[in-house]
Amino acid sequence: PESFQQAIDRMKSVQEIRQPLDIWKDRVDIRIDTGKVPYFWYMPIGDTHFGSEGTNYDYILHALDFVKRNNVQMGTHGDLGDMFSPKIIAEAMMDTVANPDEQAVTIRRFYQEYANNLLYGVSGNHDDWVRKASGLELYRWLVQDLNIPLLNAGGVLNLNINGINYKGLMYHAIGKFNSSFNATHAGKQMLRMQEDADFVISGHTHNFAEEKTQMRDKKALI
Repeated sequence: PESFQQAIDRMKSVQEIRQPLDIWKDRVDIRIDTGKVPYFWYMPIGDTHFGSEGTNYDYILHALDFVKRNNVQMGTHGDLGDMFSPKIIAEAMMDTVANPDEQAVTIRRFYQEYANNLLYGVSGNHDDWVRKASGLELYRWLVQDLNIPLLNAGGVLNLNINGINYKGLMYHAIGKFNSSFNATHAGKQMLRMQEDADFVISGHTHNFAEEKTQMRDKKALI
């Protein structure tokens, strides 16, 4: 029979074999030179829930038109699709205008069309339902050939713009610290844990909030 050491060695070898297949990173370094342009425009996008009957598609198209006309850079923060399925909250499929396959095709088209404007991607809980229901990694199919880096929840975005360094913490949801009374509370808690960060971006709640704050000797944006 296999010894304990042999079992551990076998598991380690499988880890090493699978490592090249891992598409998620804890940190991404991006360098941007705006040339003679004196500003850098960036817009996070997420929770579009393509396929949902309740999504405001005109608003999304309006925002993306602004992105195209002004060469705005973006990062995706998850839940681009609704992804309800027969195995995940099946009754919610009654309120969709596209099935999961059609949603995935739409998201793929979005990534293809805006690949040059996308700095990174973060997965959301609705996206993760695909993996939980089928074992398939949705984002491998969506972006792997487009060279758009993918960040784990809480992953660090090191952004160098014209030689100035900025550190961001990227999330879809920060579940443990959410507050019904203070929409930026969760982001501030993350700053306390990573005190050298310059900004925190998250989604999930479908409620917009922004706050400039002072964390020890640094000004930060949530």
